[in-house]
Parts: sequence; C-alpha cells; structure tokens
Amino acid sequence: MSPVAPFLAQRNLDQLHNSQQQQQQQQQQQQQQQQQQQQAERATGRAELDLFSSHVDRLEEQGSSLSLLLSSLLMDIRRLQDAQFCSPLILTGRKKEQAQEQEQEQEQGAGIVLKLHKSEDGLSRLRVDRVEGKAPEGGGRAGAAAAGEQLEVEVGDLLLAVDKQPVFEWSLGVLTSLCSGAAGVPLQLKFERPQTGGTVEVEVKRRRLMVESFEESWKAGGEEEYWRRRAMSVDEMLTGVEEESRQLQEKHAELVDEIEGERRRREEETRSMEEEKRRVEEDKRRVEEEKRRVEEEKRRVEEEKNMERKGVKCR
Repeated sequence: MSPVAPFLAQRNLDQLHNSQQQQQQQQQQQQQQQQQQQQAERATGRAELDLFSSHVDRLEEQGSSLSLLLSSLLMDIRRLQDAQFCSPLILTGRKKEQAQEQEQEQEQGAGIVLKLHKSEDGLSRLRVDRVEGKAPEGGGRAGAAAAGEQLEVEVGDLLLAVDKQPVFEWSLGVLTSLCSGAAGVPLQLKFERPQTGGTVEVEVKRRRLMVESFEESWKAGGEEEYWRRRAMSVDEMLTGVEEESRQLQEKHAELVDEIEGERRRREEETRSMEEEKRRVEEDKRRVEEEKRRVEEEKRRVEEEKNMERKGVKCR
C-alpha cells in the first residue's frame, strides 16, 4: 500500500464533505428565497384582496342605497300607473290630494338641509348647510332665520345621530338607510356645535328624501379616483325612469320583431334544407334504380353471351 493513499483518501473525503456543505447551503438559500418570494406574494395578494374587498363593500353600500331610492321610485311609478287607468273624476281627486300634501309639507315649518363634507380628521360628516322652509314669522331670509331659531340649529352644526343611532362616518348608504321613511313621521336629530362643543337635539318630520350630491374619493393604484352622483330631484328621477322605461319598451319591441324575423328566417332555411334533402334523396334513389337497371342489363347480356357460347359448342 502506498504511503500517499491515506492522504488521498482523506482529501477525497474532505472534498466530498465540502461539496455536501455547499449543496446544503445552496438549498438553504433557495428555500429562503422561496419563502421570501412567497411572503411577498402573500403580502401583495393581501393588499389586492383588501383593495378588492373595500371596492366590494363600497359597491354593496351603493347598491343598497340605490335599491332604497329605486323602491321609492317604484312606489311613485305604481301610483302613476294606477292613475293612468282611473276615471277623470278620480284622477282629479288624486291631483287635489297631491296638491294638499304639498301644501301640508310646506306648512310643516322649517327644514334642515345637510351637506356632506370631509372633516379635518378625514371622516365624512354631515354639516348643516342651510335652514329653509315656511316659518310662522314670515318668509325669505327672515323666515329662514326664524325657522333656524325654531329648530335651535345653526349653520355649521355637525350631525351626530339619527333616532338615537350615533354615526361617526357618513356615506350615501348610511344616509339613505337612516333618513328614509314615510313623510310626516317624526325624526330625532342630534347635532354637535363645534364652536361650543355642546349638543343640540331637535325633532323634525320626515319629508321625501332627496340626495342633492354625493362625492367620494379613494386611493387605487396610487392615483386618486372620484365618484360623484349628480343632483337629481324626484320629478327628474320619475321623468328619467319613464323615459328609460319607454326606451326599454321600444327596444323590447325591436328585439321581439328581430327575434320573430330571425325565427321565420330559420324556419324558411329549415324548410329549404328539408326540400333540398328530399331532392338529394330522390336523386339518390334514381341513381340506385339506374344502377340496378344497368346491372340487370349487364346480367342479361352475360346470359345471352353464355347461351350463344353453349349453342356454338352444341354444333
């Protein structure tokens, strides 16, 4: 045995051990990189999921508020549809009742007009924008001032609660869900006066809810995006719904005519295809008959030839 052999064997073992350690280190580095990548993907996925969840919540909130507005519109449309099929006498009576309701609403006294705005802390708050309505002391500015004194509210007061339900972040859905209701029903409002820090509680009667405007902004992809709802009165809503309903009915009639024309065209195509198929079948039968006739003629000729050959042999 060579004296160098043990040293060579030891060197080979050391090289093998070093290579194994390097492989283990590489595997550990790869595992760490994979873990970091997975954590980054999870963080990105959570951020995207949170953004998507916020958008879904916002859409659900807007959908609930719009459904409330549409429910009130459907009631008005149903009343209009009922009035269209009434006699002139009943229709006149309904018009008189509506005029009396409007006069009663005007005689109810003051009305509070609230405006949604962003406060310094970033929250959406409802602030008294103005007080309007008919007050016993008179009309115009004097009437508005008297109405404000009657309700004990001032411009700039912040709404805190509706019917003893405190709300710290206002939105279109919260506003419509809390303030919607039958006209004439009492509604308790609680306001905060920023100048003094005190609170004021008043009781008003519900009127037909009208959202003047609503604006919301949020961050999406690093850019500011806005969503705004145009001011719209109830009459404009009804007019728009009636116009949209008329357009939908016209579109429906056009679609029905188009579908009926398409159905007739397909029926004609089906009949023509069936007739073509019958013609092809008849041609096929004629070809088969001609083929059988040719085969019979061929057999007859063969039989005659065979008989002639047999006659020649007999001679």
